[in-house]
Amino acid sequence: MPNPTGQCNVVTRIHNQAAHHRFFEFNAVERAFYYAVRLLAKLDRSCAPGKPIVAPDAIVWAVEKLKPSLVRPLRETGQTDELVGLLLHYRSLRAIAETLYIEKYLSYCEECGIPAEDGHQLTLEGALYALAEGKWECNDTAARDSISLVLHAAFERHQGDGTDRSPQQTFFCTAPL
Repeated sequence: MPNPTGQCNVVTRIHNQAAHHRFFEFNAVERAFYYAVRLLAKLDRSCAPGKPIVAPDAIVWAVEKLKPSLVRPLRETGQTDELVGLLLHYRSLRAIAETLYIEKYLSYCEECGIPAEDGHQLTLEGALYALAEGKWECNDTAARDSISLVLHAAFERHQGDGTDRSPQQTFFCTAPL
């Protein structure tokens, strides 16, 4: 029984408002960032509980090794710093998402009288929720717009197949917030 104020509903509402993004073509930096976000989502799912360290230069290196056609044009045009900048902003959003998740989770456990368990993975849904909550401060409007666009596209790609939700995070969809 989904809660109308739950995270999934917030994310779904924002996602529906941004549904037109699926037809938007990313610029070169956003394409590489999209791949990096998806790579981080895979790392999040495969790592031990908690959040992996997001080292922007290492992520750019990994993307370049896995998909050189995405980073080569950025190197040729001097735009790798823009990609690193997006990853730095995304890292700060992820920190907010992590904090929001822990606050909501602990509150839910206390309210329901159940012990809190350690370990969860950050998801694209959690990052979108943090973006929707408005607690993330990003003064770079272009970076904020690119991150929002890429997160919505990545979430849309994986929505419904369960790859972006860890079992621990699923409680957000039914838990009162």
